[in-house]
Amino acid sequence: MKRKKLFIIILFIIFILIIICLFINKKENFKKIPTPIPIHKSIKREDIIIKSISELQQEINSFLKKEPINFSPNSTELNSSSKKRIDKIISILKQIDKNIAIEIISYSDTNGTRSFNHKLTQKRSNAIAEYIKGKYDMKYIYAIGYGKEFSLSKNSNNRKNTNIEINIKRIKNDF
Repeated sequence: MKRKKLFIIILFIIFILIIICLFINKKENFKKIPTPIPIHKSIKREDIIIKSISELQQEINSFLKKEPINFSPNSTELNSSSKKRIDKIISILKQIDKNIAIEIISYSDTNGTRSFNHKLTQKRSNAIAEYIKGKYDMKYIYAIGYGKEFSLSKNSNNRKNTNIEINIKRIKNDF
């Protein structure tokens, strides 16, 4: 009789231990965080670089200061070195979502008439905008030609006057 009671007590203890183990195991399963499934298999989380618009604007400004986009005098044709520089700018722009606007501003020196310089700078801005559109699908690209209106130097032949600016603007959502 004592053996029977002892056997029942041992079975009861084993039963309780099994229930406790199952309960603990279930609790641990709730603590486990599932591994995120990547959207695209070749992209890893550490490969994603997020930069602000101001950081990208500074990067573009410093690049254009070192390597400006130049045109031949009275020309609107992009040469191969200018295309390479624009390609570099496109690679910078690809670091941010497409919900931005790009403003391309062109200036000229003070030689020539106001009308001629305005048309020339507008065509230069348009040439850059068309080149960017052909390489990178963007909805909002604005080309502006100021001519000699805002010349940077009083010296009419100064190369600083024939410069290009590229500005990035955030677009507000209409939700």
